[in-house]
Amino acid sequence: MAAKKILIVVVVVIMIAAIAAYFVFFRSGGAGVLGSQNASSSNTNGIQTVSVASVYPNAPTEQYLSLGTANGIVRANNFYAASSTQVGTDGVLIIKQTPDYWFTYDPSDSSFWIAISGAPFATVRAAAEQDFLATLGVSQADACKLDLSVGVPYSAGNPMNGQSLPPSFCQ
Repeated sequence: MAAKKILIVVVVVIMIAAIAAYFVFFRSGGAGVLGSQNASSSNTNGIQTVSVASVYPNAPTEQYLSLGTANGIVRANNFYAASSTQVGTDGVLIIKQTPDYWFTYDPSDSSFWIAISGAPFATVRAAAEQDFLATLGVSQADACKLDLSVGVPYSAGNPMNGQSLPPSFCQ
């Protein structure tokens, strides 16, 4: 009889833990582990974000970064330290957002992405690429050394949907 009582208690404890996990991880707006930290968070463009310091406490604080590439070192403004930089729950840094485009950096593979969401594509792309160069403080030649793509995020009915292109100024 005592074994049956212990089994019932164990089952009840497991059920309570499962219910608690559901509310912590799934009912938290999809924030997952990063969004559950004690940090300021926001939801922009449907992307849950948290502060850089809460995810990367040892992020560089110097004015400039030295980014190693297959084609040499690129010196750029430190986007980790920028007050506007946020981190998505996937760990990707959102360097800058505007209504028509945004820039991201993925530390896991050192890649940059310029996402174009406005129209006309060619006009917004040109503005976004110039803003990317100014924000990072790099030349076109140095930007071409980076793992950098320009693309269109998922958008139903957009003929450019999901396309990824090199920057227009890279050969």
